[in-house]
Amino acid sequence: MYNENLVNLIRDGFHECIKEGVSFQPSYYPHIPKKQEENALKRFIETEEEETVLMLFDTSLFGKGKNGMALTDRAVYFKDMFGPTHICAYRDWRIEADDAAKVLCISKENAFFLPPFLTALLDKICTLKKYEGLFDAEEQEAAEKKAAEEAAKKDAEERAKDEEKKASEDEEDDDDDSDDDDDVGFLDLLGVVMDVTSDPSRE
Repeated sequence: MYNENLVNLIRDGFHECIKEGVSFQPSYYPHIPKKQEENALKRFIETEEEETVLMLFDTSLFGKGKNGMALTDRAVYFKDMFGPTHICAYRDWRIEADDAAKVLCISKENAFFLPPFLTALLDKICTLKKYEGLFDAEEQEAAEKKAAEEAAKKDAEERAKDEEKKASEDEEDDDDDSDDDDDVGFLDLLGVVMDVTSDPSRE
C-alpha cells in the first residue's frame, strides 16, 4: 500500500542507519532500478502480492541482489552475506520494545548497519502506520482477499459436488435402462412359453 508519508519517512531516516564510510547507496521508491529490484526479489525479498518495495539497500557486488536490506510498505527484510533472510512485518514489531539487532539477527560484525538507528526508524514507521490507520487498511485488504479466496474455494467445491451428483444420476439411469432390458427379455421368454403351451397342434 503506497503512502507518501511512509515513503518520506523512510527516505529521510534510513541514511542514518548506515555506517560511515560504506560505499553502497540505498535507492528509494519510485527510483529503485528495475533490474536491481528484480534480482533482490528473486534472492532475498519474499514479498506478498501487492506489497511495494519502498527502499532497497543491495550490499552484494554488482547489484546481484544476493544480500542487503529492504523496507516495503509491510515489512523489513534483511539478509547478510551468509545465512537466510530475516523478515519482520511491521504489525509484529513492538514499538519501544524490540531491538533490530535481535529481531533481524544483525551481528555486531556487520559492516553496513547501525542497529540502534534502525530500531528507532522501525519504531517511527510502525507508529506512523498505527496512527494513520494503515494497519487497519491492511487488515481490511487481507480480510477481503481471504473472503474472495474462501468464496472461490466454496464455489469450486459446490461445482465438484454438482458434477459428482450428475455423474451419479447418469449412472443410476444406466442401471435403470439395464433393468428394463432384463424385464423385456423376461417378457419375451414368457411369451414364447405361452405360445408353445397354447398351440392346438400340440394337443
